Amino acid sequence: MTEISKVVPDSDVVILSLPTPMNNKNIPDYSALISVGKNLNKLLSSKTLVIVESTVEPGFIENQLLASIEGTENKLKSGVDFHLGVCPETANPGEILNDFKKLPRLVSAIDEKIIPIITEIYAHVFNVEIIPMPNCKTANAVKLTTNVFRDINIAFVNELALLFEKLGIDITTVIETAKRKYNFQPHFPGPGVGGPCLPVNSYQILNTSKNFNRDLLKIVQIARKINEDMPYHVIRLLADALNKVGKSVKLYCYYSWSIIQTKCTRYTTSTIWRNY
Repeated sequence: MTEISKVVPDSDVVILSLPTPMNNKNIPDYSALISVGKNLNKLLSSKTLVIVESTVEPGFIENQLLASIEGTENKLKSGVDFHLGVCPETANPGEILNDFKKLPRLVSAIDEKIIPIITEIYAHVFNVEIIPMPNCKTANAVKLTTNVFRDINIAFVNELALLFEKLGIDITTVIETAKRKYNFQPHFPGPGVGGPCLPVNSYQILNTSKNFNRDLLKIVQIARKINEDMPYHVIRLLADALNKVGKSVKLYCYYSWSIIQTKCTRYTTSTIWRNY
């Protein structure tokens, strides 16, 4: 592994794509980015462009990350000693190379005159549509909105599935038929929502909203509760069905532990099966 102390001083562009997980209380953990920011304070050469691809809350780049790079030791100044911009990653685990070649990218910067430079870099490398944003926090807000939207809609169809189950209605038939209407966006129920994106992104936006009012984004709070309860419901259904035929859940259970085509097991809903 290359040591950043050997490459950063000679680099014109530094791209940060570090994990932003949650702790055991569902609070976003940005320690990796903050740590790298402090190291960059000691390593950046004049006018280096730092681009953040990690998914973070609106305002994190302009506040915590910027402060860590400007630092107290070397006292760098954004726009003078270095430049800080953003291009949130948009790829789905298991489809990264395909998404790199197809999905548009959002770009912005602390200093707006740097936005055309970031635009040119990503347009040249990926040859996809580049969408300039007015500032970093708006770019981050767009990224979170796209994923939180999915989390909420999955929770909605999970709730519908619970209702239709009691009514003897097949939820898949309902959704497949409903999507024939041009403005219906289909989402499908399942045993919860896992992976390093959707659950984390919902808690990131909730972490931001609670700084203003804990009653904001109630819909996201409820969606998280619904999706986190679904694995238990699926297990109960399976256990009941197997018990009726005298079989064991442990004997017949086969489940997916990671995201398809990856070894990523972060926040997998399959962990609860350990108790059965």
